[in-house]
Amino acid sequence: MSMYERFSERELQILKTRAERVADELHDQQEAEELTALLVTMSGERYALPIASITVVYEGMRIEPIPCTPPFVAGIANVRGHILPVIDLAVLLGLRRRPVSGPVSLIVVGNDEMSVALYVEEIGEVAALPLDRLAAVPASFSIEHVTHLQGVLPDGTVLLDVSAILRDPALIVNEQVN
Repeated sequence: MSMYERFSERELQILKTRAERVADELHDQQEAEELTALLVTMSGERYALPIASITVVYEGMRIEPIPCTPPFVAGIANVRGHILPVIDLAVLLGLRRRPVSGPVSLIVVGNDEMSVALYVEEIGEVAALPLDRLAAVPASFSIEHVTHLQGVLPDGTVLLDVSAILRDPALIVNEQVN
């Protein structure tokens, strides 16, 4: 039984109309050279994470600290039965650290090799960023890992490169157990 057999002709027409509207909006967005991104705040500055790189956002999560880990590892979190490492994105980028206390919001990102939860100070809105206004990161920029940045918008919002963050060798645990 096909899932479409459960819908009436009227309902199928409504679904088709909605799908066409979403496709038109995506097409318009691509023509306008915009990127949909989630805006976040770290150390009082605005950053943007491309929506396409985000798996899910969870609020009210607890982070369990892990001893003997690098400073950018805030701990681990149980996300729907999966234990994920939590990366303090501000510390990874070399920004001022804000202590983690109580329930926090986490942004889960991943690639074919791994998934991690990113801890940021504040999660904002979803916005369309004009890519034609994205400038290169200035050489004087005060971030330790400039390779994790795609560029800067005129309002100062910094677009993060999630795939570069996930490729960071510091995130790879390469310990042999004897």
